[in-house]
Amino acid sequence: MPPSKAKRISIPLVAGLIALVAIIVFALAALGFYTRLKREREASTLQLTYDRAEDTQPDVAPDGKRVVFVSNRSGHPNIWIMRSDGGEPKNLTHDQGDNGSPAWSPDGKRIAFQSSRIDGLVRIFLMNADGSGQHALGSGSGERPAWSPDGNWIAYQGTRHDVSGIYVFDIATRSERRLTDQGTRCAEPAWSPDGKRILHVRETKPSTLQLFLMDADGGNVQQLTHSTSLTMRAPAWSPDGARIAFNGGFEKHQAVFLMKADGTEISRLTGTDGDQGEASWSRDGRRIFFESNAAGNSDIFSMPVPKGTGRRLTFDYAEDQSPSVSPTGGQLVFSSKRSGRPDIFVQDLGTGQIHNLTNNPADDEHPAWSPDGTHIAFDSNRTGRKQVFVMNADGSDPRLIPAGEGEAFAPAWAPDSANLVVSAATLLVVHLSDGYTREIVPGEWSAEWPAWSSDGAWIAFSSARYGTPRLFLVASRGGPVRAIADGSHPAWRSDGVLAFERGTQIFTMCPDGSDVRVLTNTLPRNVSPSFSKDGFRLFFSTNRDGKFELYEIYN
Repeated sequence: MPPSKAKRISIPLVAGLIALVAIIVFALAALGFYTRLKREREASTLQLTYDRAEDTQPDVAPDGKRVVFVSNRSGHPNIWIMRSDGGEPKNLTHDQGDNGSPAWSPDGKRIAFQSSRIDGLVRIFLMNADGSGQHALGSGSGERPAWSPDGNWIAYQGTRHDVSGIYVFDIATRSERRLTDQGTRCAEPAWSPDGKRILHVRETKPSTLQLFLMDADGGNVQQLTHSTSLTMRAPAWSPDGARIAFNGGFEKHQAVFLMKADGTEISRLTGTDGDQGEASWSRDGRRIFFESNAAGNSDIFSMPVPKGTGRRLTFDYAEDQSPSVSPTGGQLVFSSKRSGRPDIFVQDLGTGQIHNLTNNPADDEHPAWSPDGTHIAFDSNRTGRKQVFVMNADGSDPRLIPAGEGEAFAPAWAPDSANLVVSAATLLVVHLSDGYTREIVPGEWSAEWPAWSSDGAWIAFSSARYGTPRLFLVASRGGPVRAIADGSHPAWRSDGVLAFERGTQIFTMCPDGSDVRVLTNTLPRNVSPSFSKDGFRLFFSTNRDGKFELYEIYN
């Protein structure tokens, strides 16, 4: 009997189904691979140029597909263009002058740049995106062009009578106008995305460069940054206007920094290898393109922009709190529940590696690194009640420091590393050499979170004696207690400024309660401030990502 029709078609049908399933599986695998590859590329730092020349000053096109930059690979600094992945580099200018600071027009059709091609005087030029139609905007000097969002104006840095200032050029009428005072040195304008303000650099005394804001007509000038540690250059707005990238100089190095648009939460974005600068945002705000000499000579790189501001240091589901940085600035000690209970951990800030210093069934918390770097104090309930212990910086040889009959916690070191002040409702100073203790604030104050000033003269603490937590000062030798302001958990900076918690944020102020400034300005909670020895960096704990993790910002 001949086979049935159903049997005759079953073999090719099954084969076809198998082939179809194989194709679908392959397609899904390929899609997953490329999706994963895309995510990995988006999450990684990418080197885009590999030429032996100096490639600098990148600017990303509005469509995100192209990048203009400066390179001397043809012998002179010229304007080049490439794909945003680094492919197809092409020279747009071919003259023997020095060309630099390219800036895309908002519609992506033109590029403004500076050039010394005519008579050695640096002027602002315009050209089409393909390099054609190159012409000077005016007869005066001009550098660092920045387009207004509507494309009708160009702001730039001009020098007249040996003083640099910010000018704007009306492209339609070909007329210029100075925005800043003749006697103020200003440079490097950056127009805000809403077109209402111009960010720029000003020289302030004593010889520092700070970032300032002014209205687009030059009025309402506002100093945005007051850093004592960073020289600030080349600011660049994020597309949404919420953050600012800039080139910061510190400790003889250059790096790319981020901050909020109100000047708070300055944090370092790029690493410690080489010098980096001249940042430009992708138009979706997800990546920053910058120059770096980490590979030996200056090349163009791009890297992802972290969510929010501040450099996140720890990434664990546990609660990481109470940071204290080593005197060298290279390590951070903190308490964490990542082992199931509070223990003391240390992190290498260069490599990010973390290891456990204590591994005790008790609760070990609130570590504090001694100013000489040799010991770490902390509190623990190993004896059945909270008491203070001191161990070597490597976690060895923990020993009890007797401090009264009750509980004692939150130890803070004197600048000479010979004494501790601890909270025991009263404030007690403990002499480590002989165990002698002396009371400097009586028990009715319920004093908490003591902090010793770097000159050794004062101890700040917080107390809720009058209801709301407030900050107080007392001389380290004892004496009258002086109220400062509302807040808690004080921390001294090396120049005598105090950081403290108030509400959900971290602030700074002078010891007399004046000049209060917010540092963090991010929800939900920012707690436990701690400064590096040089005062440049602030470490704190925040639950902005769901769990309390450690962050670092520059101030």
